[in-house]
Amino acid sequence: PLHHLPREAFIRGMQDRYGGIPAEVLAEPALLDLLIPPLQADLELFETYRFCPGAPLACPIASFGGDADDKLDRAQYEAWREMTTGPWSLTMFPGGHFFIQERATEVADAAAAACSDALAAL
Repeated sequence: PLHHLPREAFIRGMQDRYGGIPAEVLAEPALLDLLIPPLQADLELFETYRFCPGAPLACPIASFGGDADDKLDRAQYEAWREMTTGPWSLTMFPGGHFFIQERATEVADAAAAACSDALAAL
C-alpha cells in the first residue's frame, strides 16, 4: 500500500507504480500540496476496498478503459457487465492506465453520451 506513506515516499511510489503524476505537476510544490491529499484518499479507497457480493444494480453502467493499459485487461473492464441488470457499455480509448489524461475531451464526450442515453431510457 502507498496511501499511508509520507509525502516524498508516496510521490516516488506513485511514479514507480503508476507513472501518473505529470512532470509539470511535480515541478510545482504548491500544486502538489493541493493534489496529494485527495490522491492519497483515492488510493486509500482503492487499496482498502473489499468487494461484498450482492444483487446487481438496475441502472446503466458505462465502462471506459485504455486499450494499452498494463494494469487492467479487457476482461476486468468487461466484469462490470455483471454489476447491472440494466444496459452496459464498454468504450476503449487509445492509451494506457491514464488514458484520460491524453483523451479527456473524448472521454468527457463519451461519458456525456452515456448519461444522455441513460436519461433517454427513463
